[in-house]
Amino acid sequence: VMIEHRSVVNYILWCQGVYSSEGEYGSLIHSSLAFDMPVTSIFVPLVCGNRIELMSEVGGEEGVALILNSEKVFDFIKLTPSHLKMLKENLSVQQPRANIRVLIVGGENLLEDEVKFCQEAFPEARIYNEYGPTEATVACVVYQCIQSNIRQITIPIGRPISNTNLY
Repeated sequence: VMIEHRSVVNYILWCQGVYSSEGEYGSLIHSSLAFDMPVTSIFVPLVCGNRIELMSEVGGEEGVALILNSEKVFDFIKLTPSHLKMLKENLSVQQPRANIRVLIVGGENLLEDEVKFCQEAFPEARIYNEYGPTEATVACVVYQCIQSNIRQITIPIGRPISNTNLY
């Protein structure tokens, strides 16, 4: 998909202010670079002068669980609801958990149960539901999931990010 440069810049600058404004720990890249999901995990930390941890493709989804069952610290990690379902089965309650400041979920319909799992697994993380077709530059709509507002089976897609409109 071809998108305008200014759309990517707008998205990255918005993410920098919301997801990584005070961070210094960067992000984890765990999915194919051919997918639009790593755009956030690559460019936002680089713009902020932070690190990126690139996970081996050999690790697969179990590799994500191994990293999250460690004492690593990340400013943010971006996952899909499918990742969350796998993590429910593979995260160990006995082991330490990664410290994630922001958890971004996108790419699929996000459900209440998945948000509750995130809140239990990573109680310190702010959780965001991102929506947007690739043609609109990764994401253009976001919803912050706060415990008191999660009473719906399907989580809303939210409101437009800065300098965008939703029709």
